[in-house]
Amino acid sequence: MTRELKTAMIMAAGYGTRMGDLTAEIPKPLLPLNENRIIEVLLLKLAASGITKAVINLHYKPEVVRQLLCRDYGLEIIFSEEPELLGSGGHC
Repeated sequence: MTRELKTAMIMAAGYGTRMGDLTAEIPKPLLPLNENRIIEVLLLKLAASGITKAVINLHYKPEVVRQLLCRDYGLEIIFSEEPELLGSGGHC
């Protein structure tokens, strides 16, 4: 029996400027939320709801995000780097 692929997109490219000094060294998705980081909570909840793949777009400090998301969250993770920020919705 094969698993049906269900994909989610996590928008994680922004600078998090409204977070002030909290995001000076670390991207907003990696800020702590209880025992996990914000993005880890999202990944774990996605996996628990049946999502099998998460695409995470990156721009601000992408290497830090890639490095810290190295554990198994129960789904496939694909990183999509945005070399130039296109703004909300990619300038729809």
